[in-house]
Amino acid sequence: MLQDLQGSLPDGFVFREMQTFEAAGQTTETGVFLYKGSEFAFVPGDRPTLGWADWAGTDETEGGSSVSSPIPAEFKGEEDRLRHILSPVRSPEIGPMLAERHARYVGWTVVQPELLDRKRHARMLKQLEVFRAGEGPNRYYERSYRFERKNGEVEVCLSQESEDFEEWSDSALEKGFDLPTEDEWEYLYAGGRRTIFPWGENPSFEEAAPSEPTAGWSSVFGLLFPADAVEKELVRTDSQWSGKGGEEWTGKAGHGNREWLESTDDAWPLLSRSAFYRDPYEDEQEWGEWLDQLHVRRIVRL
Repeated sequence: MLQDLQGSLPDGFVFREMQTFEAAGQTTETGVFLYKGSEFAFVPGDRPTLGWADWAGTDETEGGSSVSSPIPAEFKGEEDRLRHILSPVRSPEIGPMLAERHARYVGWTVVQPELLDRKRHARMLKQLEVFRAGEGPNRYYERSYRFERKNGEVEVCLSQESEDFEEWSDSALEKGFDLPTEDEWEYLYAGGRRTIFPWGENPSFEEAAPSEPTAGWSSVFGLLFPADAVEKELVRTDSQWSGKGGEEWTGKAGHGNREWLESTDDAWPLLSRSAFYRDPYEDEQEWGEWLDQLHVRRIVRL
């Protein structure tokens, strides 16, 4: 029983309930734990096939019919490019773990404005009133704080700067916690599905029927991933860290993407929604430059 795990977990974990999650035709019943106000879901181990080689290798059948490539014939040459920016096919051994359901900001701390010191944060609170009353952009940035409209509310964040990954991890990762590896992250996100996106071959997930209403993708393990195609999650690598789930935003159509993968509304680089995507331009930015886009999803390996 999953309740029996509690004794082997870091102090502070409490079993909450069994819950069923559904995503893209898959269903999983798993346990949800609480740790200091954050939810963690139990993810069973597996030996999934990850990565991408070609459309034939990712075909799935639905009612006996193969899913065909969404690339128009005139763009077929782009498959060679995809092989260079998507992770290669492999079948790693993934052990069981608890994974944080909601990723948290790395460079920002969400705060309740009413709990802030009104003298110390007087300028910010005055600007917050202006932002709430206005009908302008959905985000407002200053070096030390930012506002963002979300689900009819305004999220207020204070800057949480760190010089480098080592400084951040020393304070943010408690004993017993770690970042997922790239293999583990692709498994958490896609649930082992072989399509280029975990919900199918179409970059849009709006028709994928997530297990609960969200502004993004809810995996079959009940893990919530943002809709923003430029937000990254930290993963553990041999050279310390990398980012998955997004790419550097240039204000253009995105790196290496063609019309079939671009949003007609805002030209976001939708290919980065693939579990297997690797941003080829990631090394061009330093830790401090990534802080605004980075998120962390803690795991506990069992």
